[in-house]
Amino acid sequence: MPGEGWLVRGEGSYEFGYESAIHILDGPSDARPTAIIAFNDLMAIGVIEGARSIGLQAGIDFAVTGFDDAPFTQYLNPPLTTVRQPVWEIGERAIELLLNILNGRVGASQQILVAPELVIRRSSDFRLG
Repeated sequence: MPGEGWLVRGEGSYEFGYESAIHILDGPSDARPTAIIAFNDLMAIGVIEGARSIGLQAGIDFAVTGFDDAPFTQYLNPPLTTVRQPVWEIGERAIELLLNILNGRVGASQQILVAPELVIRRSSDFRLG
């Protein structure tokens, strides 16, 4: 169960991730979360740096996961665990759906779900640390 104040909402920016990490993680180790899931990779990077500013290290003191799998996330210290969206497949399916709608083969309300992929890197393996 999330602790008091662990769920924070705000813009998906580096700055918000940085400030949120300090707010959530600055306290005794038994009163802070073991993992943080960020809205996007940029926010997750802010979490990593915010934690670092108070003497904690992602991948050692807690786990952090982002979303998007931005190309540079594998080069961070630690490399960021993230959720990859299959952007190319999404684009192909969107074009196919649009053409089908324009040609009257399907209705405009059709939905397609595309499965994301969890990319596990060092930012989330703190228990192995």
